[in-house]
Amino acid sequence: MSSLDTLFYLIDEQTTVHATFIVVTASLSSLFRLIYRVYDSRANAVSTVPTYQVDENLVKLLKTSPNKCIDYAAIYGCVGTKADPLKSHSRSDITGVANLRTTSEVKEKWLNFSKTWQNEDVVIARMFENMPFHLHGKNGKKPLVLVENAVDSEWFDDTLEVVSEEFTPKSDNNLIESVINLTNGERLRGYSDTEKMLQIGANILAIGEIRLDDDGIKIRAPGKAIYEYIITRKSPTDIVSHMRHFSTVWKFLSLVACGATVVSSYYFLRRLRSRYLELQDKRQQRTDMELIRRRRSQEPAPSPDCCRYEENVCVVCLVNPRECVLLDCGHICLCADCLEMLPLPLTCPVCREIISRCLPVYNV
Repeated sequence: MSSLDTLFYLIDEQTTVHATFIVVTASLSSLFRLIYRVYDSRANAVSTVPTYQVDENLVKLLKTSPNKCIDYAAIYGCVGTKADPLKSHSRSDITGVANLRTTSEVKEKWLNFSKTWQNEDVVIARMFENMPFHLHGKNGKKPLVLVENAVDSEWFDDTLEVVSEEFTPKSDNNLIESVINLTNGERLRGYSDTEKMLQIGANILAIGEIRLDDDGIKIRAPGKAIYEYIITRKSPTDIVSHMRHFSTVWKFLSLVACGATVVSSYYFLRRLRSRYLELQDKRQQRTDMELIRRRRSQEPAPSPDCCRYEENVCVVCLVNPRECVLLDCGHICLCADCLEMLPLPLTCPVCREIISRCLPVYNV
């Protein structure tokens, strides 16, 4: 049997399932590990990022920096704009540079496991407005730092403050609607209108690439993927803690997937070993059968007139002599031809015990 035939024999349906599971879990472990390293690297970058205030010292630093650029830095400043700011739709005394209005359905859903009703808000309408803005120092004087594409930051929603929230209850349901709601396991309580704004004068933290050009100072998304563009009200410590939390979760998932890979590899190798030993037994049995047939061809067949003929004849075909010792029971009752014709699993015709191997008989 060639090496290729051996390989095909070893790979059965069960080993294929194990191999597929190993590939999937190993890939997931590598992916989770990569995500963990990304979050961990970003957390390390934020924890060591230099922090500056918006003042003349920042201008002097940029002028002496290579290409008048700082690859990754944090600045604190107050929000401002040169154009007319956006006005709140619910409060005329509030202005800002970003406005988010949402309308949500306030529902109650029935939870079977806790046997209680739980509130759930489903956004059905969303309207967002924004305009260019800059950061300035506490005195409101120059220099100004223009914040480019602030809404591209995944942290931008943290800068929005709730300026108004109104709940409109739904009118009482009739009997049919109440029955339908109870059947579906949810009921509508009313509608909630919420308005959030990034207000003029709000103090925020911006982390990104700071550059000085002819138009002034700008902060924008970093050029390196390892750095994250952050516009938020949170402190660097809170940001690092948030990133560490996610990195820990992804690290745990990576270790779980790695453990699943190890366990699958164990069962895969054990199955391969089992199949290999089975193949070795079949090869040995084939060799034994060839030896038995060779011995039969070299020796004269016993005469039916022999006094011990009936004791030595095969119990199945009653023609050929008994040529095999069946293991583990030890019975000598079959010829090689009848042994190969037995149905699987092979069992001894005398005691019905499973046959693990057969050996040739030299003295019968």
